[in-house]
Amino acid sequence: MIQVKGGIIGPREPRRKTVKVKKISDYPGVSKAHLEVAEIYGDHRLAGGVPICDELIALIQHLFTEEEAQVMRHIKPGTKETAKSLAEAEHRPVEEIKKVLNSLSREKRIILSMGSGEERIYLTIPILPGVFEFVLARTSMDSLTDWHRRFCELMEKLFETGYQLDHRSKTPRE
Repeated sequence: MIQVKGGIIGPREPRRKTVKVKKISDYPGVSKAHLEVAEIYGDHRLAGGVPICDELIALIQHLFTEEEAQVMRHIKPGTKETAKSLAEAEHRPVEEIKKVLNSLSREKRIILSMGSGEERIYLTIPILPGVFEFVLARTSMDSLTDWHRRFCELMEKLFETGYQLDHRSKTPRE
């Protein structure tokens, strides 16, 4: 997934586009919460512009437990949410939601959190760049688990679809 070109390390160009864009309705066996999270990342510039496809659905199901997806579906790109606002949206106690948010932001590193106490806010970050780098940023390779290895495999499958070729053409130039 990476290359060294002209002395610069970076992602290699995606292979020829092979992404097979689907609809949410094409996934009747996937939980509603997972599908809602997939829609957040699907075709939205702030979330990475990943189209709904088999590779995205597999990645979302790996990244989020169903309980995590139920909370995550309320963190829309570009919005800042608190544990209290998410607890209200999910009709659950704040302490339960804080445990889920702690897992997502501190353990898995899938979302950003800033601030402290009741003012702590949570934000969605794009899959690439964003989630990919945050999940793998570790102080020791010993802290990587089978979950991380599977994450890398799924990220590579998604990247290999070439979906970013479409995303690049939609991104305005400076």
